[in-house]
Amino acid sequence: MMKLIGRDNEYKVYKDALLELLIDFRGSLFVTFAFNREITFDAAVRKIECFQAMIDCKVLGSRWLKLKLDRTQYIMFAENVATNLHFHASFQVPYGKLKFMEVADAIWGKLMPAGDLDIQEIYNAQGLAKYITKQIHPGSSYRLWPSPNASYRP
Repeated sequence: MMKLIGRDNEYKVYKDALLELLIDFRGSLFVTFAFNREITFDAAVRKIECFQAMIDCKVLGSRWLKLKLDRTQYIMFAENVATNLHFHASFQVPYGKLKFMEVADAIWGKLMPAGDLDIQEIYNAQGLAKYITKQIHPGSSYRLWPSPNASYRP
């Protein structure tokens, strides 16, 4: 077996750490956010943060900010930043996947009328972790984005 050196080893260590982070996170939903129009990275992140706040408020009610343990959390990764920006996210949904899925499309539609939202249950955390980290490397860490209320910040 050939020993990895230099950048190859750095990449493997980095990728392995991200895979471990995602598997340990134990998300229950895989969400893809597509914008279908030009949008800056920062504006896209703000839209997704707004989505998270709106969905938690809709499900948890007006006291949603005080219910920290009941709010969603996510780890997301940006893809195709220069050509077709979209994000893949692993979501923890303490109040239940069904409630999230019942309101998510309408909320994303209000925020991004041209956008698409794809939500799938996570059955294979390791496979998901490999898929959503496929474009990330040590020089693109800005593409890794935890939710604003994350208790696990990397």
